[in-house]
Order: sequence, then C-alpha cells, then structure tokens
Amino acid sequence: MTDPSASLPPVTLPELESHLWEAANILRGSPVDRTDWKSYILPLLFFKRVCDVWDEEHAAMLGEYGADFADEHRFQVPDGCHWQDVREAPRNVGNALANAMRGIKAANQKHLYGVFGDAQWTNKDRLPDELLKDLIEHFSALPLGNERVASDVIGDAYEYLIKQFADSTNKKAGEFYTPRSVVRLMVDTDRDRLKTFDVVLANPPYSIKQWNREAWSSDAWGRNFLGTPPQGRADYAFFQHILKSLDSKTGRCAILFPHGVLFRKEEAELRRKLVEADLVECVLGLGPNLFYNSPMEACVVFCRTNKPSERHGKVLLIDAVNEVARERAVSFLKPEHQTRIEATYAAFAPEPGFAALVTIDEIAAQGWSLSIPLYVKRPTAGASAAGQGAKSLTEAWAEWESTGRSFWIEMDAVVDMLDGLVGDDTVEAANG
Repeated sequence: MTDPSASLPPVTLPELESHLWEAANILRGSPVDRTDWKSYILPLLFFKRVCDVWDEEHAAMLGEYGADFADEHRFQVPDGCHWQDVREAPRNVGNALANAMRGIKAANQKHLYGVFGDAQWTNKDRLPDELLKDLIEHFSALPLGNERVASDVIGDAYEYLIKQFADSTNKKAGEFYTPRSVVRLMVDTDRDRLKTFDVVLANPPYSIKQWNREAWSSDAWGRNFLGTPPQGRADYAFFQHILKSLDSKTGRCAILFPHGVLFRKEEAELRRKLVEADLVECVLGLGPNLFYNSPMEACVVFCRTNKPSERHGKVLLIDAVNEVARERAVSFLKPEHQTRIEATYAAFAPEPGFAALVTIDEIAAQGWSLSIPLYVKRPTAGASAAGQGAKSLTEAWAEWESTGRSFWIEMDAVVDMLDGLVGDDTVEAANG
C-alpha cells in the first residue's frame, strides 16, 4: 500500500491538472473514443483518492493505537479492493478493477453510490491489459490523499478536466459526469451530526430532477428545515444542506444558483421560510456568458447565520448584469467590476439602478420573490431627459428592455420547466 508522507510538499493544482491530462494522452490513439475518456479517467481519480485517504487513516491509527479500526475510516475499502490489489493483478486487469470498484461501492452505498460510473472495464477490445496497466501506473505515481492534496484541489482539478473534455468534443461540460456522485464523494459527515463550517463556497448542480426526495423528507440530519423541494428541482435540497452545515454563530456562505431559485412558484413556501428566518444577506445577479458553454445569467446568494444587528430583517439585492467584459467570445469580470460589487456589498446600502436594500415585509409583499428586477429598477436612457419631450426609439427600447427583463427571466424558467415535463412524458410514453 501507499506510504503517505506528510514531509513531502503538497501537490499543486497545476501539477494535478497536468497529470490528469497526461492520463488522457495515454488513451489517445487507443480504441477508446475520446468522448468516453472521462468515463475511465474520472473513476480512476476517485478510486485512487479513496484508497490513498484510507491509507493515511490506516497509518495514523497504527501509529497512535497500534491497530486499525474500520469504523474510524471515512470510506471502507474491503479486502482485495484496494488500489494496490488492482495494481498487482498480473492479468485481467479490467476484471480486477471492476471488482474492486464494485466492492468499494457496496461497502459505501451512502456516500459513494454512482461515483465510479458504469464504464466497461472488462472489454479487452477497448481496454487491453497493457493499456490499463499504463493508466494505473500513471495514477500510482501521484499521491492523492489529504496530506498531499486538499479536497478543493481535487474539486478544481475535476472541473478542469471536465472543461478539457468539453473543449475536445465540443460538448457542454455538464454532459460528461453526474455531479451528484461527486458531491457525495466530497461531503464528509461526522457520525450522527453534520459537520459545520465558518464559510462555505458552493456551485451545486443545477435543478437535478432524479434524486431521492422521499429520503430527504425524513432527513436524519434535519437538513429539510425549510421543507422538501419538488422532485424536478433539487436546488433547495443543496441549499438547505449548505445552510445546515454553517456554524450557528459564525457561518457564512456564497452559493451560485440559476435565477429560478429566486422566484419559482413551486418553491415559494421554501423561499418564505428562508426569508423569514433572516438567513439571506445579499442576492447578486451576474451577467450572461460568464460560465463555460452556457449563455445563462446566474446569481450568487449570500447567507449568514448571525447577521450584524444593523442588517437584521434586510436583504441587499445587486443587479450586476452589466458588470461584465467580453473578449473573443469569453465573458469575465474585470477588477473594476469586482471592486464595485464588493464595495456595494460592504456598504450594504441602496444605489439607484444597481442595488436595492429591502425589508422582509417588502419581500412578502412581492409574494416572497427575490427576483432582482422587482426591486432594482435599471435607469432608462430617457430618465435624464424627463420633461424634455417624447422619448426617442432608442430610449423607448431601453425602457422596455429594462422593465421586461423580469418577465423574460421568469419565462426562461417556465420554458425550462415545460422542457422537463416533456422529457418526463417522453420517458413515460417510451416505458408505456
């Protein structure tokens, strides 16, 4: 087994990214289609990570207690299912790999179900022993335990690889791997209570439709304190998990969401309880095309478990849709955009056309909607010329665009919902 050494320097993100892309290069020219590379590289990454973390814990327990205690491990690695067992297989490597992953999955159903995907490891026409041995030796060269690689580095490397796969196949990054499985791998619960944190930064999967809603309704950690989200929208399940994971005195979070979480009717009751609990501190609307292969506008919801007294009962809404630069089909936030947003958040005060500071009563009057255009009225081109005659066509268009933006954001959500319903009906018809 691997002998983890805390004396070695941590693995940097560029090192890990380079190593993962070299794994892809091993598959280049093989019978494996490039669109399937991710189905093999990502499970190997997670398999090696689980085993290296297990090794670290095993070594620590032997050093402190002189024995290994199975229930002290984050993940269980059954006999014969360790990375080293697969590495030492003289032949039928794919079979050894499939059996090891199957054994680990069975021993960790709660946390690792689905992490290893459904790759056909035993297909020797596509994955001959020599090719698999090359991949395994390549991954063996880099330690992936917690002592050398932090969880956020693993997460960043995962995102890098997803983007590289998307670039190489002209597909959307989200098409490559089910983020739910990765979330299960990254979440670490501490026995009968949920670990809590001072700060959480998160980008949950958007609007997952296939999830265990029934289990959530009786969640053992009480994460459903706002209620149970609709089956077709798991956003508020992730939201509540994050909120419940915040320290009750010092907890803060910033979560990237689709705008729909701010106003969708089916989540109105969840949103009411959220706002009434006075957990939301700020809602930031971002411009379009900031995210790879997606033109959508997104928002960041900032929450705090213990707001300063002067912020009690208030929510700041910032409309930063125009705080964006675009070069060569790529959008990004310039330093001046970031500075303006940060200064507005720190001031926690209204700014005409850019930010509104509203009370819980004002939000209640809007049906508990947090849709930013309801509160932040963008200035029109004709505002400065009020009383100076009729508006020009340009001015009229700017005013229509401003007042209609809320409508079109909500229409996008409706179309998305209908698209999901059509997809569900299609599946039912195919099964019927």
